Amino acid sequence: MRLSSSFPPLLVCLSSLSLTTALPHPGMLAWVCKSCPNPNMLFTAGAEMVSPSGQPVGQLKLEQSISRDVESTEVFSVQIDTADNRVNLANLKTSYFQVQIRSGSCDNLGDVKVSQYCRGCTNSLGVAVAAKDGEPLALADLIGDSVVFFDSKNTNTKLACGEIENGQMIEDA
Repeated sequence: MRLSSSFPPLLVCLSSLSLTTALPHPGMLAWVCKSCPNPNMLFTAGAEMVSPSGQPVGQLKLEQSISRDVESTEVFSVQIDTADNRVNLANLKTSYFQVQIRSGSCDNLGDVKVSQYCRGCTNSLGVAVAAKDGEPLALADLIGDSVVFFDSKNTNTKLACGEIENGQMIEDA
């Protein structure tokens, strides 16, 4: 009788042990293909940021992944970062500001298309922006528009501005 009462827990223990060793481990089914093309392409652009007094602030790079599948409805955010994150942004009065993309040139700013706050931004922005109201935001459509650093917290002034230019599609990124 003692054998029969200990038999069910022993059976459960043995069956769970065999299930855990028989199940696939993470990564076992992943196939790595180094010669396969990336499912996305990369659209890049740049902006040379200048303070209102004309002093250079720094260079920005803008990037957006774009699906190769023409039927895909997936829209990726636009990444904005400094071209070289080892170099501090110069001639800024604060490291807490709003990064805006506005229609128009720096001399004639239009409507705000997107904006994102950046805290402690001195040598790397690392900002990702997406369109308002769920509409797609394509970096290719932003060429000729402006990136603006705006101090909305302290002085409500424009800290720096640069026009988005040199857009190009990199298909083998």
